[in-house]
Amino acid sequence: MAEGVSQPDVSIFLDNPRLVQKYNIFDYAISRAGAPEISQEDIRLKVDFFLSTLHGITHNYVTITGHLWSS
Repeated sequence: MAEGVSQPDVSIFLDNPRLVQKYNIFDYAISRAGAPEISQEDIRLKVDFFLSTLHGITHNYVTITGHLWSS
């Protein structure tokens, strides 16, 4: 956990049904963009990869300000 953030803080965020519903748009988009036979497991893998990548880019952009990131 990050300093000052507790597990209950994270659980409240992750267990919020409205938030989960909003994130489901990525499942829907990837399932529609994939081949008709894409499995639920592959959709989940692609969504997890996408969100991890997005988080990593944002994290690096905010925390490594001395690097000249592409715009």
